[in-house]
Amino acid sequence: MKLPLPPLLVAVGGLAQWRGLRGRPTTRASTLAGGAVGAASVGLIGAALAQLARSGTTVDAAHPVATTALVTAGPYSRSRHPVYLGLVGLLAVHPIVRRCPASAAVPLVALAILDHVQIAAEERVLVALFGPSFVDYRARVRRWWGRRAG
Repeated sequence: MKLPLPPLLVAVGGLAQWRGLRGRPTTRASTLAGGAVGAASVGLIGAALAQLARSGTTVDAAHPVATTALVTAGPYSRSRHPVYLGLVGLLAVHPIVRRCPASAAVPLVALAILDHVQIAAEERVLVALFGPSFVDYRARVRRWWGRRAG
């Protein structure tokens, strides 16, 4: 199964923001807020990729069938898809820093595409690969962020 590459989606979205959605001049507050979101996003992506590496499984979103381990520790204990959450967070930096409401559509569109196309397909593969283990994990941890009550 070959799926769209999320980094390409983020690159196209970022280019659209940079080239066409300039926004207003930055302020100290908008720069600090955007920097905090960007740093948190990079940190989340790094922690998630490190957890995948420690688990000895693939980081290649284009080939989810190459997944060899169901990773549920680290950032994966709070989000089933922390890398994608971090990528969407990176796209949120521009509308924050440049105070550009139109630019906020880019991370929302990316989130919708990731949610309905990439993640939906990946999770079908994970159910096939890991069966009840993934179903239990999916019941405990939300797709984007947070544990379920119970």
